[in-house]
Amino acid sequence: MKRNTAIAAILALFACSAVIYGIQFVLFHDSRDTLFYMLQDWAFLPIQIAVVTIVAGKVVDDHEKEARLDKTRMLASSFFSDPGTEFLEKTLGYAVNASAIVPIFRVDDTWTARNFSEARDKVRALSLDMCIKPEDYVALRSFLREKRLAVQILVSNPLLLEHESFTDMLWAIFHLSDELEARKSFETLPESDIEHLNKDMEYAVRETLANWICHMENVKDTYPYLFMLETGREPILARKLMNE
Repeated sequence: MKRNTAIAAILALFACSAVIYGIQFVLFHDSRDTLFYMLQDWAFLPIQIAVVTIVAGKVVDDHEKEARLDKTRMLASSFFSDPGTEFLEKTLGYAVNASAIVPIFRVDDTWTARNFSEARDKVRALSLDMCIKPEDYVALRSFLREKRLAVQILVSNPLLLEHESFTDMLWAIFHLSDELEARKSFETLPESDIEHLNKDMEYAVRETLANWICHMENVKDTYPYLFMLETGREPILARKLMNE
C-alpha cells in the first residue's frame, strides 16, 4: 500500500468512527455514556495492538522466515548437487593433509545437532596445506569457468542476503576464479603468487566444506531418504582423499 493511500484510509476510518459516535449522541442524547464507552474502547486498544501487531505479526514473520529458509535450503541443495560437490572433489585432492579431512565426511544417521556443530567448528579451524602443480591450476580454472554461470545465478538470488555464510562461500569461489583468470600462465609464478592462490583456495574450500555440513544437516532433518542417498555418495569423497 502506497503512503498516500494509507494516510487516506486512516483518515477515512477516523471520519467513520466520528460519524458513528455522532449518530449515537444524536439518537440517545447521552454524551456521558458515549464518552464512557469511548474511553473503554481506547483502554482496550493497546491490548489489541499487542495481540494483533506484535503476536500475530511475529507468527506471520516466523512463517515467512521459515519459508525463505526452505527456499535457501533448496538453493544449497542445487549448488551441492552439481558444482559444489565436484568443486570439493577437485580441490580437496590438492591438500597434503587430506587424511585429516576424511572424518568430516563420515556423516551418517547417528549424527546429532552437536555432531554437525562440532564438525563445522573443526572446519573453521582447519588448516589446509595445498600442493598444486601448474597443470592443476589450469584444470581448476577451466572447471570454474564452466560453472561460473551456475554460481552467478545463485549469487543473484535475493534470498541469499539472509544466508551470509552461503553468500561468503560463493564469493570466495568467485574470487578464486577471478584470481586464476587474471594469470595467463602458471609455469613461472613467483612464490608470493602461489602462496596467495593457495590461501584463496584454502578459504574457498573451507567455506564450501562448512556449508556442505550445514546442507547435510538440513537434508537429514527434512528429507531422510535423500539424506540416505547423500551419505551413500559421501564415502566417494573420503575414498578419493585417501587415494590421493
